[in-house]
Amino acid sequence: TTTTAKMDFKAGGHWRFVMHGPDGRAFKNLIMYTDIVQPERISYKHSDDEDGTIHFETTVTFAAEGDKTRVTLRSTFP
Repeated sequence: TTTTAKMDFKAGGHWRFVMHGPDGRAFKNLIMYTDIVQPERISYKHSDDEDGTIHFETTVTFAAEGDKTRVTLRSTFP
């Protein structure tokens, strides 16, 4: 399960949440939105919100293909 503490879905906004594992462990997460262009893309940086280390950066793009949408997720890791 996931517990959201705060979500501010805009460029410069943050999503703070905790993912709860089946063994009861809690994993803090912080998403920092860097770019949102509707309806084309969302870009963000991911951290565990403990020491501020950026673990990866992701861009999600959306492209119309007839009556469907192609979603492409590209992540860059250190």
